[in-house]
Amino acid sequence: MTDAQATATTGTLTAVFQTLPATHSAVRLATAAFHARIGTILPTPANGVSDAFEMGLIEAEAGILADTPSSEVVKHRTADDVYGRLGSAQRVVQAVTVNTLYGRA
Repeated sequence: MTDAQATATTGTLTAVFQTLPATHSAVRLATAAFHARIGTILPTPANGVSDAFEMGLIEAEAGILADTPSSEVVKHRTADDVYGRLGSAQRVVQAVTVNTLYGRA
């Protein structure tokens, strides 16, 4: 696939997700294909991604993660490869109040 084709494909998929309801068969098929494909892309400092289509999928994944509530975020599939094996810990839930009346000088 050329970069131009990858860009066009990414744009088409974006339009599908933005215009059709989540229950539409095209959205369901695209979602299943996305999850199957994104799991095979393992971006790390040692294994960079240069394919335009894969980069588009990674950007889509980043958008999905940005919209995920923090209580539902799980460890990324490449975290161990990038940061080393991480221990397990209980999720900490704490309310914080931020006074927005004061700013930096």
